[in-house]
Amino acid sequence: MYTSSERWKQQVYDLMSGLYDTDQFAGKEAGFIESEFEDGKYCQEKYQQVYDASRRLCERLGVDEDADIEKIIASLFDMQRYLCCKMYDYGCMFGAAAYGRRNKLHRVLSGK
Repeated sequence: MYTSSERWKQQVYDLMSGLYDTDQFAGKEAGFIESEFEDGKYCQEKYQQVYDASRRLCERLGVDEDADIEKIIASLFDMQRYLCCKMYDYGCMFGAAAYGRRNKLHRVLSGK
């Protein structure tokens, strides 16, 4: 498993975001990763709210689409992806320290 690679982090993010079908994804790890955008899930409900608000704004502007609204949404998704990958890195780092691997973080946290 290549859990610290950029490619792996992107695949986990894409699986969670529903960009890959977990049933069709070849990696055995996919069985442990749920799409958070499936019907009834928190992210799907929030995304629906974003979509509905976007549609109302476009309606008020009298347009089908608005480039600025699309840019705002796309930028927020880009920031989300960046933060998720950073959080993954921190989880790996703190997890390694918690399991006693002798690294700089472990030494700092344990006071050694």
